[in-house]
Amino acid sequence: MLLAIAAWLVWQQAGFKAAKLPLTSFGVRMILNVAWSWIFFGMHQPGWAFTEIIVLWLAITTTMILFFKKSTFAGSMMVPYLTWGNFASVLKFMIW
Repeated sequence: MLLAIAAWLVWQQAGFKAAKLPLTSFGVRMILNVAWSWIFFGMHQPGWAFTEIIVLWLAITTTMILFFKKSTFAGSMMVPYLTWGNFASVLKFMIW
């Protein structure tokens, strides 16, 4: 929910044309998020999932930075997601 609100804030403050890069980054991050679940759980490929999680982490970080440039509040709403992503990644790959 926080992620959707953050994207809405960026869109609301800048409009789509001015916020095209951050919102596109947000969309790419969403696709990567879904892809990770499919690779890890659907395909049972933890090695590829590890590679994908690194790309996902970079996408989350990039989106957060771009959001901060448009709205400090929207950028700060991405911090819990990045924190959770780090925590969940460590747990998943410690078990693996």
